[in-house]
Amino acid sequence: MTKVDPEFGRSVVAEPVGTVLVKAPGGGWERMNPAAQMPVGATFDTRRGSVDITTAGCSGSTQTGRFGGGLFTLRQPRAACGRVDVYLRGGTFRGCPRPGARRNARGGSVASASNSKRVRKLWGRDRGGRFRTHGRHSQATVRGTRWLTVDRCDGTFTRVTSGAVSVRDFVRRRTVLVRAGHSYLARSRAALRRLHRAHRRHR
Repeated sequence: MTKVDPEFGRSVVAEPVGTVLVKAPGGGWERMNPAAQMPVGATFDTRRGSVDITTAGCSGSTQTGRFGGGLFTLRQPRAACGRVDVYLRGGTFRGCPRPGARRNARGGSVASASNSKRVRKLWGRDRGGRFRTHGRHSQATVRGTRWLTVDRCDGTFTRVTSGAVSVRDFVRRRTVLVRAGHSYLARSRAALRRLHRAHRRHR
């Protein structure tokens, strides 16, 4: 088999583990072949497996990260000189409580279980690479770690099992360092409003 290499800002080399589907920009879903060279901008479906992604930096060095458990799209901005952006895809937020909804059909409070409903997720693992996962309400910048990103109805949840992750909370406009064994929920604007109302009621 001819060895293929990633090209900075243009292509990655993806090695599937289990059943992985891939869709190139403008194309349709296909089952991945081993050591496939895919264009930057491709979308991967790893709900039934995982994929090792090898990318090249602007100086010629390479890095590999493993991702699984969900759908994601890869980007590699040239200005970042090698950082890879991983965007969670798939799922629907239509079943989430509507912003401003405070009561259910029977007049009771909206169940917290609905607010924390999981819409989509993706776990990642790398060793010294430069990867950034993007959820709906936060982004997580990692280096040498294992982490999980979950988009929920009430925000984007990040859990770290090894190393540390720098989480940028889009709504609160702050950055939080999350270490192994800890997690952080970047709440949506609607979830923050509900939290503030609850605090006022209990004063």
